Amino acid sequence: AFCSAEYFEEEEEFYPPSRFPIDPDANRTMCEIIQAKGYPCEEHYATTPDGYILGMFRMPQPNNVGPPVLLQHGLLDSSFTWVLNYPEQSFPYILHDLGYDVWLGNNRGNTYSKNHTTLSIHSKEFWQFSWDQMAEFDFPTQIQYALSKNAMYPKLVYIGHSEGTTQAFAGLSLNSSIADMLYGYVGLGPVISVTHMSNLWLRDLLELGVEWIWNVLGIYQFLPTPVELHSEFVWACAECPICCNEVIELICGRHHGAFNNSRMNVMSGHEPGGTSTQNIHHWAQMVKNPTFQKMDFGAKRNEEIYGQTTPPVYNLNNLPKSLPMMLYSGSHDELADPDDVQTLVTTLEGIVESVYWKEVRKYAHLDFAS
Repeated sequence: AFCSAEYFEEEEEFYPPSRFPIDPDANRTMCEIIQAKGYPCEEHYATTPDGYILGMFRMPQPNNVGPPVLLQHGLLDSSFTWVLNYPEQSFPYILHDLGYDVWLGNNRGNTYSKNHTTLSIHSKEFWQFSWDQMAEFDFPTQIQYALSKNAMYPKLVYIGHSEGTTQAFAGLSLNSSIADMLYGYVGLGPVISVTHMSNLWLRDLLELGVEWIWNVLGIYQFLPTPVELHSEFVWACAECPICCNEVIELICGRHHGAFNNSRMNVMSGHEPGGTSTQNIHHWAQMVKNPTFQKMDFGAKRNEEIYGQTTPPVYNLNNLPKSLPMMLYSGSHDELADPDDVQTLVTTLEGIVESVYWKEVRKYAHLDFAS
């Protein structure tokens, strides 16, 4: 379901006007946000081989010239994360100013990718996915679609944040030929393991198995964008931005880098982007098991799905050796923990010919994409 300005204008007001101005971006759609800054925006749809219809946004150059770049969001997020801030602070606008043909992707099940060729979003079947399917299907599909609309370049640059890096590492290990469509891969807050995650609140939540409560209740969608309570969230974050900031920091860690707290009421109008409960289950498994592997359904179900009692492991040795990789992590990142990133980089340096890594001082997880 897309958030529309018309919907919010008609929604009943439950609260008095905020004492502080509410930014119009809180009630705008993706393209409205981008166009309000003076940039072009197109809405596109890419269909995966298994039928999911993914919403994509393009900031084209005049006459569709310019090298293409695809930005992919993280867990419980959407393409909105890249345009939250002002043009001089947001990656897509900066890239567009530099002459790039900018594409913003969306994984299955989030705000902009709730559609399917045959399945209803109200069905259990629609939500039976994790980042395994994002790696196998969403990752290559969005790359192929972006390239199909830019006839001047045979490849693009892929930039992933958080889960956007997870699906890239997994997707490239499954099918190294995807690298034939990439000039390079940039990973922001890269993640293939969260066993050293230092955010104790989130770790406890995942270890408790919160996803099982959702499953028991028959709730297969996890934290979708709050359409019904949209106005309430925007109002609350306009009234008390520090309160909303505390909630964000509780989940994602303290941020001291590039996060713009003045945009908190805008964020509250569009986040979280949502995902499947099954995907959260997969992430919960990663807290307990450092192995970079497919989702574990238990021995019997694994046998039915994978033909073996244990989930298959993603073999990073299958990564394309000649694909340049540039990784940026944060010294204060409580999700892509510095220890986990160090282990990842050490592994990659033994496989990939060109690996660049920079740890950005005082950056936390959201600083890279907000």
